[in-house]
Amino acid sequence: TFGANRLQLGLYEKEEWLHRVLRGHSLVISQTLLDRTTTITPTIVVAEALVKIAKSPVPLRQALNVVSDTACRWSEVVDVVQEALEESGLPPLKLCIVSDNQFKEFQKRHYQAVQDRLHNRRFDNTQFISVLGSLSSSQSPLNAYKEQVKEFIRSGQFGYIDLLQEAKKDKLSHEMANFRAFSK
Repeated sequence: TFGANRLQLGLYEKEEWLHRVLRGHSLVISQTLLDRTTTITPTIVVAEALVKIAKSPVPLRQALNVVSDTACRWSEVVDVVQEALEESGLPPLKLCIVSDNQFKEFQKRHYQAVQDRLHNRRFDNTQFISVLGSLSSSQSPLNAYKEQVKEFIRSGQFGYIDLLQEAKKDKLSHEMANFRAFSK
């Protein structure tokens, strides 16, 4: 799920990728991850679905996947981030493609990288739809993601930035951090 304050890209939270990108640093990522499929869903759509579940007169005795029925590759998410940056008048995104081993090496959530995100993640929501009807959304998940990135660029604030992880990514991308950027 994603919203203006929760913008995941692969294994990264916004503090781990968008902060870098907005400072002009490269997004350090593996090609394998870019090629993987995922299902992204706006948080508002999930919230509306949870309301449907709560209001349902029929007891639900099964697990339901509350996700969009549209899957995409992480590379497509990177493309809409590129569009969001361009539409916001910002410099283009730079990619630093690293090997899977290099990518896994600096991940705080190593297990999640190996067992989850480096695999295709397409979820089936047909059970949810058969029980409660379709998930409502006025735009595609990718367009909604782009709008949320633009909204965050306009008015969002970052949480904790892990300087050690940033240094590891800078080493791989041959970039140097300006530590004044972290004191704002």
